[in-house]
Amino acid sequence: MTARTLAAAILVLAAAGCAIPRASVETDGRASVDPDGRLSVLGPDPGFSVSSLPDDWVIAGNAELFRRSTTLVHHQGVPALRVDNGKAAFVVARRTNVNLLASPFLSWSWHVEPHGGTTHPVGLVVGFHGGDPESRSWGAQPFAWLGRDLPPNDRMISLVWGESALRRGAIDPPSEAGRDARYTQRGGIENTRTWWLETVDISEIYARIWPADDLAAARIMFVGISAAGTGAEGAAFISGILISR
Repeated sequence: MTARTLAAAILVLAAAGCAIPRASVETDGRASVDPDGRLSVLGPDPGFSVSSLPDDWVIAGNAELFRRSTTLVHHQGVPALRVDNGKAAFVVARRTNVNLLASPFLSWSWHVEPHGGTTHPVGLVVGFHGGDPESRSWGAQPFAWLGRDLPPNDRMISLVWGESALRRGAIDPPSEAGRDARYTQRGGIENTRTWWLETVDISEIYARIWPADDLAAARIMFVGISAAGTGAEGAAFISGILISR
């Protein structure tokens, strides 16, 4: 498939994603799936605004840097969010309430620019709660590592662009606290500057990292885009984030 054909396919899928019925937003500000088990996390659709995020979106970390370094664009004909990292980290995420096993697939498209470093500083992040048998109740959980704007969570997976294409599928083990890990979805400078469609079974990745957890009790608490606070600059275009079954 040529780059032009691939971009056209992504554009078609992005348009289809925008046609998915809007997810319901619950009284506590979390988005849930539609009757078909799907949640269009990010189109982005025409109503999405970086300067005034919808109520079920949050910014953790440097909010001002997020607004300065994130723009809505059409890149090679694809509607996308362009994210440039800076010296401070941030996460922009949508609060969700999704049963992990009922809707385990996460899809998105991304176009990564070359960067000065190893792992690209811009990637996706998914937060969970309930699978860890030692977790406290939802309301008692401490908030996540970037501040009190992200929902409580006991597990977190970062989906990243690695330094080498050979690292695809590799898992960096959880931190000492055991709550966050990193999964290399794609990589290599030779694969930059083109659109890629991705679909992963996030429940399978979760089970590989934390095999003793109760997947039936785990819920997806948020899905977002992270930008690391590093000196190595790098831009990425993100489009069509979708949860499905």
